[in-house]
Amino acid sequence: MKRVLKFGGSSVATADRMRQVATIINQYAEQDELVIVVSALRGVTDQLIECAKLASANKTQYHALVKMIATRHHNLLNELLDSKVTPEALNNLDSLLQELEKILDSISILHDNHAHACDLVVSFGERLSAGIFATFLNTQRPACYVDARQFIKTDHHFTKAQVLFEESEIAIQHYFSALFKQQPDIIPIVTGFIGLTDDHQVTTLGRDGSNYTAEIIAAALNVAEIHIFSDVSGVHSANPKLIDNTIKQPRLSYDEAREISLYDGKVLNALLKPEVIEKQIPIWVKNTLNPVDQGTLISSYTEKKTIKNVSLMHDLVFISLSSKQVCMKDITKRLFNILQAAEVHYIFVTQTSTADEACFAILEKDIEKIQQMVAHEFIHEFNKNFLSIEKNNEQAIIILIGEEVKQALDKLGSIFIGLHQNNIVLKGIVHGTSKCNLSYIVDSHKSLKALEIIHKAIFGVEQPNKVASEALTGSRNETKSMQDKKNAKLYK
Repeated sequence: MKRVLKFGGSSVATADRMRQVATIINQYAEQDELVIVVSALRGVTDQLIECAKLASANKTQYHALVKMIATRHHNLLNELLDSKVTPEALNNLDSLLQELEKILDSISILHDNHAHACDLVVSFGERLSAGIFATFLNTQRPACYVDARQFIKTDHHFTKAQVLFEESEIAIQHYFSALFKQQPDIIPIVTGFIGLTDDHQVTTLGRDGSNYTAEIIAAALNVAEIHIFSDVSGVHSANPKLIDNTIKQPRLSYDEAREISLYDGKVLNALLKPEVIEKQIPIWVKNTLNPVDQGTLISSYTEKKTIKNVSLMHDLVFISLSSKQVCMKDITKRLFNILQAAEVHYIFVTQTSTADEACFAILEKDIEKIQQMVAHEFIHEFNKNFLSIEKNNEQAIIILIGEEVKQALDKLGSIFIGLHQNNIVLKGIVHGTSKCNLSYIVDSHKSLKALEIIHKAIFGVEQPNKVASEALTGSRNETKSMQDKKNAKLYK
């Protein structure tokens, strides 16, 4: 059976973790043909991004940061191989580190702050970790380092490149066919996260892009399964690092998993690209530290059409544009164009049924850029007082995800009571175009408590009591009234 196994940054962060990964691979290799994809050591990607920023600003502190990165990788190699460190392994590591420093020196001289320069620097994280792990695994069984730039072909969208699947598929099939023909028992250790443009510029695939790499390789080779390893056993009903008493979900549909990955990458980072879904390749989400746990299976089938997950997005800004004088349909269209041009991730955009207001939500970190673009785009309307703008900072949304998310309406009473008892105001409900999500809007500083309350209402309370039922009836009547005034996608 062919499988692609992907190990994230926490799975390869230390020598002990790498030894555990090797043990897992050795168990799989007894019966499977494997391709292994690895991420950079945990924390290294952020350090490399900082190096690129410092160098582009001609700040010499990047030298100290590179030294820290070098020391960590040298220590890792020595701890893994002990007395078996070969001159070749040491030379390979030193060559990469020297190349990294030379590139940063060039960036510093040129004050190069372009995204392509950052991608080149960041690519060293995976190149370093994959090289060290391949060297270590090769002491136990045949293994080799594989640079994904040889076959992952991308567009020029630096830092968030899209894979050109047809070109990559041919290159992947050709590469691995030749590799396995020459060495049938070899285990390739592939760099995740990185690719190459048609003019040979290095690209990265966005945060958690190693999953993207694993999925593309799996689809191209038409493997039986993908196994994604992290430090959590499967996908839970909420992020177990945020709240207690979460429930592990044994199965998720592709749609459910994709929604979770969009809203809470810390719970599930799988991007679930169309190529994987089209070929119906099952994905297992498993725990490196507890590999015997079955984890969560993601496939086209889900056992129960229920709510599967409650996710949290905080530190959001809601911006409302309103007017009685201009057509909001045109305003909304121009607003979409702004968000797309800015390459800003917007959580939702909605327009009221009375066509006099449009509202959108973005991450707080993007607000300065968007404010400037909105001010420029609508300067005429603002100068004539045809358009007004309102901004609400420190907002959060709690997203319920599942194939039958409408079941959440039956829990509204319990949710309202729990929020009210904790002095948390429910500021709105958003039901997006996806059938799989429903969101509650609250203030950001109370969002964690709200998450606990909503999670308990969905997963830990049998049925609303009489008081809750009365509250539910009232809320439904209130909701119906609001629907007459607002678009059904946003109750405000």
